[in-house]
Amino acid sequence: MIITIIIMLENQLGKKKSAAKKLNRDEYQQTLLLALYTAREAIQSRFRKMLADYDLTIQQWRILMMLDTVKEMEVIKLARVCFVLQPSIARALKKLEQRDLIRRNPDKNDKRRYNISLSKNGQKLCNIVSPFSQEIVTKITASYGQKKIDDMINMLFTFSDTINNIPE
Repeated sequence: MIITIIIMLENQLGKKKSAAKKLNRDEYQQTLLLALYTAREAIQSRFRKMLADYDLTIQQWRILMMLDTVKEMEVIKLARVCFVLQPSIARALKKLEQRDLIRRNPDKNDKRRYNISLSKNGQKLCNIVSPFSQEIVTKITASYGQKKIDDMINMLFTFSDTINNIPE
């Protein structure tokens, strides 16, 4: 099956090129994945540069931001809502704990489980880094447009829901 799509890529000089191209199914699948990865990397590269100044990874920042919005959260749930695999969250939490940015609190009902919360230092760091993070979001929004971003977010959530409801 041939599908016509418009591919918008930005070259290293910042000029936009547009090319209409007929792709077969395999090429289309690769292009979809490439477009999603390209968009993800474009956004993450902005945050990665800023977070490096605070010796934070993107995963660690997602964890800190989530904990900044809730009092505490169980490790497995935290991994799920931050889209971090459990082995990766274990490493991230260890590093954050070593830096005194989080606290591990034994679960009241199950002593084998831990709830994670921000420490005072973690809260202070979130208060310092959040404005810079928000500035990046503001610049992206101003450049791309609020309506287009809102539409894209809605489309991506709908896309994810659709994919998750496809029987395996």
